[in-house]
Amino acid sequence: MNARNETRRARLLAVALVMMMAAAQAQAPPQRRPGQWEVSMPGGTKVNVCITPEGVKDFVGNVPSKGKGSCDHKVLSSSATELRYRNVCQGPGGGAMTMEGHVYDVTPERMTSDVKMSMAGHEGGTIHTTARWVAADCKPDQ
Repeated sequence: MNARNETRRARLLAVALVMMMAAAQAQAPPQRRPGQWEVSMPGGTKVNVCITPEGVKDFVGNVPSKGKGSCDHKVLSSSATELRYRNVCQGPGGGAMTMEGHVYDVTPERMTSDVKMSMAGHEGGTIHTTARWVAADCKPDQ
């Protein structure tokens, strides 16, 4: 995989994680801390994500609720420490991306997830990520 595709994949996964965090916040305590989060992915890739105080309050984070596509979010089960969900997002060209996730080891400052992704009928595999809160201050565009 070339560097451009790897960067694109990392950004997609970071957005997916923010969506998972939003779903976890909406369904079960404890609430995530706002600020800079470091997301670690396979291959040693790390991405910083900024969750604003407003994002924590409205459970959306920095993921727009409406964009070029639309998503159907369904919580399959949730508790104070874990969440199972399914997101199906329709892209502008009509192709669907499905994410089935298990978020666990959830605290205000860390979480672990396994997300099975597929796009328009193609298996994408399962991605294991960990996220940890690293700082209270961050720029919303991180």
